[in-house]
Amino acid sequence: MAEGLIRIIMDATEICIKDPEDYEARATMMWASSLALCGLTKAGVGHHHFPVHLIEHAVSVLFSVAHGAGLAALLPGWMSWRAHDHPKKPAQFGERIWGISGKDLSEKAEAGIDALRSWFDSIGCPKSLSDIGIRNEDHERLAENAMLQAEIWGISNTYSVENIKAVLAYCQS
Repeated sequence: MAEGLIRIIMDATEICIKDPEDYEARATMMWASSLALCGLTKAGVGHHHFPVHLIEHAVSVLFSVAHGAGLAALLPGWMSWRAHDHPKKPAQFGERIWGISGKDLSEKAEAGIDALRSWFDSIGCPKSLSDIGIRNEDHERLAENAMLQAEIWGISNTYSVENIKAVLAYCQS
């Protein structure tokens, strides 16, 4: 379901950019976005946090960046960070969303993440922290701020300042 929603949202996004008045594409975008965020896509997968959202809230607060732009700037880097030790799901993303095949898991994961970066670029979204003016020296402050949210969400045992900084390093360029 999540993969289908990703494809639907990507297709609708491209149509909306070409023709912002296309009612059907805008309605499709709104419906698919509602389904993506209603909790249905995580049903049955167990406890799940939203680490990219966790970190992005710090980006928005400290740098006055729109939430969607912050998510776009963080997502490819977080996926690369995650794929480093756990390439299965990012590789599945590469295969099922981008049609990447014939590579090992790590190569497939990185090819899918590169395809996402290219797609973000094609629709005018940032694809890294440097695209939104965030520098390496900002990582400590971002990580400390994100930890405030991690404590509120009860996941400070999963995310630490150090591993958030590691994620941010992957998101920088």
